[in-house]
Amino acid sequence: MKIVLLDTGVLGNVTNPKTKNSNNASCLYWLISLLSREYEVAIPEISDYELRQELLRANKFNGIRQLDLLKAQFIYLLYYNPNSIVSCKVMGRGQTKWTSYG
Repeated sequence: MKIVLLDTGVLGNVTNPKTKNSNNASCLYWLISLLSREYEVAIPEISDYELRQELLRANKFNGIRQLDLLKAQFIYLLYYNPNSIVSCKVMGRGQTKWTSYG
C-alpha cells in the first residue's frame, strides 16, 4: 500500500473554490488520479491546523468547508509528541527573555 501525505500547499490548492486557477485544477486532478491508482491519501494534523488558521484569518469559510470534507474522506493523522511540547515551552521561555531585553 502506498500512502501520500498532503502538505499545506496541496491542501490549500484543492480547498480553494476557484478551481479555474490552473495550479488548483492540476492539484485536484492529481489528487483524483491518486485515488484511481489505489493510493491511500492522508492529511497530517499539522497541515490541517496551518491551513485552517490561514483560512480563518482570511474569512474563507468555503475553503474551511472543503477542508472538512477532505478530512472526512481521507486518513487523518493526529500528531502528538511529548518532546514537541517541551520544545515549545523552552522556545516560549527563550522568546520571553528575548523580548524583555528588546
